[in-house]
Amino acid sequence: KILAKPLVLHVEDDTDVITVVSTIVGDFGEIIPATSTRRAKELLKKLDFDLVILDLMLPDGAGEELLPWLRRSDDSMIPVIVFSAREIQTEVAASVNAALIKSQTSNANLLHIIRATIEANR
Repeated sequence: KILAKPLVLHVEDDTDVITVVSTIVGDFGEIIPATSTRRAKELLKKLDFDLVILDLMLPDGAGEELLPWLRRSDDSMIPVIVFSAREIQTEVAASVNAALIKSQTSNANLLHIIRATIEANR
């Protein structure tokens, strides 16, 4: 059975970062951007995502606020990769699949982690 392309919610307010990540993910997955926590919540209500890439610093709040919204109807959690400019707090790190610092992560490494996280959770 051929699986549909993974649907990835990218919560990020920097359009340049959205463009780079969309280009990296390319044919592998479909990126749906949300530039605010409010928009991310709207999308999470409507669509079933395979992965969330989460920036922690957003114009209308902290990305961490979205973590409780990532529970699916079957009670499983949508996998999360934090991709942010700042370090993640220990209690947040426990509830995400990976935490990457933008300035310290190569495009190849980012794609590898995105693919591995989606494949491990399919």
